[in-house]
Amino acid sequence: MIYFFGGREKKPPFLPMTKPKYNPKDQPKYENPPVVEVAIGVTFEKLPNFKLPHTGLFWGKIKSEFPHCEHASPMGSKEEVFDSKISLPIPRIWLINETRDKLIQLQDTRFYFNWRKTGEKSEYQSYDEIKKTFLVHWTNFNKFLGKIGQDPVNITNCELSYINHIPKDQGWSKLSEINKVFPNIDWSKTQNGFLKNPNAISSLTVFPFPDGKGTLTVKIDSGTRNLDSLPIISLEMATKGLGEDKSDDAVWKWFELAHDWIVRGFADLTDLKVQEKIWKRYK
Repeated sequence: MIYFFGGREKKPPFLPMTKPKYNPKDQPKYENPPVVEVAIGVTFEKLPNFKLPHTGLFWGKIKSEFPHCEHASPMGSKEEVFDSKISLPIPRIWLINETRDKLIQLQDTRFYFNWRKTGEKSEYQSYDEIKKTFLVHWTNFNKFLGKIGQDPVNITNCELSYINHIPKDQGWSKLSEINKVFPNIDWSKTQNGFLKNPNAISSLTVFPFPDGKGTLTVKIDSGTRNLDSLPIISLEMATKGLGEDKSDDAVWKWFELAHDWIVRGFADLTDLKVQEKIWKRYK
């Protein structure tokens, strides 16, 4: 309906306004998010005099909290992974707590803290809790380096990643219905063609941060859950970067930026009805 005032076409000021369901300034929040793992950490310039025995000394200081130790494949470029003097790979060490839901990853160029969901009743750790725990152990690690005569750490990059598992029958029942969870991926449009239902799906998309401060990499894969072999869709959202400013203040501001991109990106990528019905979105 169109109203005319004083000979000119105008919209009436009393037309009802449609309010957004959620405040766009707020980060989305969920009572039951599908997060199964969060990793937060930093990479830094190679510690010139840091040797494997030093890892053992550091473990000794936190062994009461992280009693288990495992080896893992080293991460990084060839220059990071191999010791130039002896041409042997430098190990990455996992220090794991008793319940195996928290671990510290340590390499001579990397330090990470991970929270992992170990079962259906495993309590979800919020980002603030995870960041706080990481900061405690990162601070203790730097104090340890000072005591053994190492130079201060020079951070080169920061990383924050979330892994989400979306089991079968939580918004989807077969992979051709992936659009019910991820609206931007619509396999159903091809159902009248030659190719029918897929039995595996994999995709990778990279989004740049503003001002060259890093990237958000989104990986979507089908698979099965280790816990019970239930079919799942895995959504990994990994951020990496920092920018030219590598001060302590810039590092913590970067983590806030990265977390904001992951949370808002998750809401953009997934279906709102699934967010509300399955993951109990409330903000």
